[in-house]
Amino acid sequence: MLWWVARKTWLPQAASIAVTSYSALVICDAMKRLQMSL
Repeated sequence: MLWWVARKTWLPQAASIAVTSYSALVICDAMKRLQMSL
């Protein structure tokens, strides 16, 4: 039961962290491409 509660609270946090880091990577990549094209 406890692991289920822990998983239920941990999964959304892990997902939001993954989305945040992924979007940060995408933004960094876009900035680099922008600088290269300029």
